[in-house]
Amino acid sequence: MAVTENQIMTGARDFKSLRDVPVAASQHIYENTLVYLNAAGFAVVAVASATFWGIAKFEVDNSSGSAGDLIAEVFQKGSFEVPYSGVADTDRGVAAEGVDNFAVQELSSGPRVGTVMNAPRSGIAEVEIDVQV
Repeated sequence: MAVTENQIMTGARDFKSLRDVPVAASQHIYENTLVYLNAAGFAVVAVASATFWGIAKFEVDNSSGSAGDLIAEVFQKGSFEVPYSGVADTDRGVAAEGVDNFAVQELSSGPRVGTVMNAPRSGIAEVEIDVQV
């Protein structure tokens, strides 16, 4: 289920990979959540046909704005701990896709987020994010 508040996410962020992206109309991007691009190139919370674009550095509330009114900063590289139901040590090296704006699962048909590097505790995967441009 998509989250509706800022999150605490541990991991190794690559500050050199920060990118600005304009936010789509009526979108509320929460800090430390997955950010996607829609077909028009604007940041959105999550849609099945969107492209993964990174992890939000800060909250950006464009709920009442037009497309491009606000800019989100996203990390495009780094290793982040995210919810992954049923993850196990044997999942190391498995490609992960976004389920919503916070959780991931094994790649099937959704937007690729990155690769599982570790399963530090139950329900949490360390994922090396991989923005495909």
